[in-house]
Amino acid sequence: MDNLHWLGSAGKVNLNQNKLEAYGISPLQVNQAITSANLDFPTGKLKSDDEQILIRLAGNSPA
Repeated sequence: MDNLHWLGSAGKVNLNQNKLEAYGISPLQVNQAITSANLDFPTGKLKSDDEQILIRLAGNSPA
């Protein structure tokens, strides 16, 4: 069994090359699907004299 490993900023994904070939998809397509479903991005910040708090939107797109 051939395994491919992809390490992104949010985690690690192990891909089975044989299964990818059986489904007719590439590692790039898996990466694109994960990236397009990721809705985690900065939306603003709150500031006071003593601190700054970053606000992020974190979620998943509906399937």
